[in-house]
Amino acid sequence: MAKIFRYKNLSATIADNENVIFSIEILSDGHVGETLINIPGPNDPVITDSGSVNLGKAAALKGKVILSYSDVKVLAPESQEIRVKIKLNGVLLQEHSNPIAVADRAVISLEFKIQ
Repeated sequence: MAKIFRYKNLSATIADNENVIFSIEILSDGHVGETLINIPGPNDPVITDSGSVNLGKAAALKGKVILSYSDVKVLAPESQEIRVKIKLNGVLLQEHSNPIAVADRAVISLEFKIQ
């Protein structure tokens, strides 16, 4: 059963001249996922499973709403939870955890800004 988990009004302070590095780490075993990140412009990045991607310079992203959607599925029947950490430039933006009894597929929606 899939369930959507929404996290809104998140923000991170990053210097204008720095690249914004978005990272997702799936911490629980036996899970696969795909993350789509909606940034201004035509080149929205995708991450398969765990990984990182450069979103561009902070100055170009400041004041704009950035959306990400991570679809994480359980493949291992012995798994008890879905656990994910999402970071910007190595700093935790959001950690998500839910028991498999609540959902064996989590769609994690983030809405955030760069300050």
